[in-house]
Amino acid sequence: MVTEQDVIQRWEELADDEERILFIVGGAGSGKSRLIRDLSVREGWIKFNAKDLVEEDILLVPHTKRQAAVQDNVCKILGSAKADVILLDDVEILFAPILCLDPVTLLKSISKVFPLVVGWKGRKEEGFLFLEHNNNPDYYKHTIEHGQHVISVG
Repeated sequence: MVTEQDVIQRWEELADDEERILFIVGGAGSGKSRLIRDLSVREGWIKFNAKDLVEEDILLVPHTKRQAAVQDNVCKILGSAKADVILLDDVEILFAPILCLDPVTLLKSISKVFPLVVGWKGRKEEGFLFLEHNNNPDYYKHTIEHGQHVISVG
């Protein structure tokens, strides 16, 4: 079982990387969200749900400009939090086709400004991250470039 201390230790190992992002990966009910809540209490890191960072009026922005608009809006919100580390949970919303986003690129870009620990519903398998969405365990597949940026909880 992955503990808060395991996450903190891993975070310390990668906190100086250009992309300061750690994915906490696990299936439904694996304890990702609990771990994120506990880290928020223990470390004082600020927790956000991704759905609270994407405003509905983003759909009025042309598709070609949406990624930048979402990134600007998210950075504005996160900047007001003044936290050492941002905990981001329920990121599945960022993968909604209607948003026309490249969520992993978005998260990596944001992590260069705001350190992120991201709850990822899915699994790590053979060098890939799989996002589970709408009961599809293979909804999204992403190549893991830096294994130390991923920690599996279940």
